[in-house]
Amino acid sequence: MGALMRTMGRAIVVPALLAALVAVLAAPRPARAGETGDLLALSIEALMQVKVVSASATARTLDDSAAAVYVLTADDIRRSGARDLPELLRQVPGLQVARISDHTWAVSARGFNGRFANLLLVLVDGRPVYDPLYGGVYWDAQSVPLWNVERIEVVRGPGGDLWGANAVNGVINVITRDAASTRGGYVAGGAGRDERAYAAAREGVSLGERGDLTLYAQGFDRTVRDWNESRGGFRWDRRLGATRLSVNGEGYDGRAERQAYFASLSPPALTLTEDGERFDGAHLTATLRRGESRDGWWLQAYAARDRRDDGLHTAHIRTEALEVRRTRPMGRHGLTVGAGVREVADTFDGSLTVSFDPRHDRVYWYHVLAHDDIALTDALRLSLGAKVERTPYTGWEHQPSARALWRITPRHATWVAASRAVRVPTRGYADASIVQEVLPGSPPTVVKVVGDPDAETTGVRAFEAGYRGRPADTVSLDLATFYNRYDHVNTLENGTAFLETSPSVHTVVPLVLETNAHATAVGTEAVVTWQAARRLRLTATYAWLRLRARPDAGSDDVDNVRRNDGWSPQQQAGLLVRADPRPGVELDGALRAVDGLTALAVPGYVDMTARVAWEPVAGLSLSLTGEHLLRTHHREFAVLGATDVVAEDVPRTVFARVTWKP
Repeated sequence: MGALMRTMGRAIVVPALLAALVAVLAAPRPARAGETGDLLALSIEALMQVKVVSASATARTLDDSAAAVYVLTADDIRRSGARDLPELLRQVPGLQVARISDHTWAVSARGFNGRFANLLLVLVDGRPVYDPLYGGVYWDAQSVPLWNVERIEVVRGPGGDLWGANAVNGVINVITRDAASTRGGYVAGGAGRDERAYAAAREGVSLGERGDLTLYAQGFDRTVRDWNESRGGFRWDRRLGATRLSVNGEGYDGRAERQAYFASLSPPALTLTEDGERFDGAHLTATLRRGESRDGWWLQAYAARDRRDDGLHTAHIRTEALEVRRTRPMGRHGLTVGAGVREVADTFDGSLTVSFDPRHDRVYWYHVLAHDDIALTDALRLSLGAKVERTPYTGWEHQPSARALWRITPRHATWVAASRAVRVPTRGYADASIVQEVLPGSPPTVVKVVGDPDAETTGVRAFEAGYRGRPADTVSLDLATFYNRYDHVNTLENGTAFLETSPSVHTVVPLVLETNAHATAVGTEAVVTWQAARRLRLTATYAWLRLRARPDAGSDDVDNVRRNDGWSPQQQAGLLVRADPRPGVELDGALRAVDGLTALAVPGYVDMTARVAWEPVAGLSLSLTGEHLLRTHHREFAVLGATDVVAEDVPRTVFARVTWKP
């Protein structure tokens, strides 16, 4: 880490000189007619007052949340210059983001990273996008139009008491803009070094008493791996007295080239093949709210369909869900109760390389939850809650939590939390068969990973503490520390060899997916924001993680669960610069230092993103963004398995955007 930090120190020189120059340019001077004061959207105090809905049963301000929460506002999102959601999430302390190939990422919180990192739950407007077959997220299918996002709430730490299974190490909730806030037109276009074309459009209209309606579309065509995608959708919002109805829908269609290994029983056994991948889907969500978050009710129903064909298999997934919650104040108590049901149906057409048995499945999830938010005193608040869930693979699971926040002064608060959350095995863990190696012979031998229907739930008992405050009017500080104990962590165990006769006779050596390991994780995360001048804001982040995973007694784990220790960086540091040197001009930069991944032989690296934007006339914006600027290319992850996507270097890229809001 010492060499990495020295490299970062040298890399900081240019941004530091730039920040000093901007500070001079941003120094107070006599205002001219027409200037609008502070150009940075929110003050330090206002940032602390942003409403958060993902960390508690009722909406609370950021500085009143008893959890490790980080919020990316609409201004943060726009000024990041990011084109893809995972690239944007690099700004969040405690998240591990690694790009595997042009359209695949590994994203996790507090360890256990991988392409299908399954301890992190991702939501879009409260709708889970967690893959029910493999777990984790297909990030290329979540190309949410970032210009249509109101904010992104990231909760680091368990959230199972509110959001259910798989919210073990964190929750990411992408919250899109309502139709009333997007009235008028929006048109954007662009291109870049790795992008042939980009286009986006939105139109929002008022329907009078019938509410507001927004229509939008986005498309891009990237040169690397020929990744192209188009998506379009709508949102309709209407008020009916104290009741608010929101209906939104979206469809998407994408294609990309990828390299992957295909298995065969005849030589060559494993062939590295360039093949096309197609993914498409649609969803429809309706949300009904009455009253306020602390005294009212909320109902959400959604239906989603997703399909993916990657050459190795084709999966069709259909999901339907209904959930209702009721919140009511009772003296010093704020009670929330809720219930829900979800149906997931899938059809899987596989190959020798990847297959599922049975080919088709339909499962149901049921849950109830209860929370009590208790104001013990004016300065001390206690939150108790639990979610009880009936899962299709492990039966009933309980996920309780207890959180307390003490407001020491109006500007300083500290919090503690203890909670339990679970990761439930997916259908892939129960029913999948994935070839890892084919050995020649008569008959040939196939080594494959096979699921275990009796696999246990991975659980965590988490203990957290934090501080959030404003030591000065221009400085905010957010600290969080945690200690996690995991049981029933994934292992691969030797199974008993057997013969298969389809498609021809061969011997199968199974490696069975089991949960015969345990782990501990301890870490610290820090965020310091400094409003250095009226037009200059600096944010520094740091995260430290130590993870130790070990097999249980009696396990013959062949995948070496200890490798989890080095699949996530031990240390990460970042510096974010937001500057408005003149009205209509924005300068933004992000510098990151990331430790190496020892288990994957991936070295640490220092990376930089920069953006400059100019608004020559009201409504018209021109921007230029450069990503991964310090090297022509670098590696961030490694191949996970013989039949997984092949990892590639991340190249330097530059792209331009033109945005018009008439």
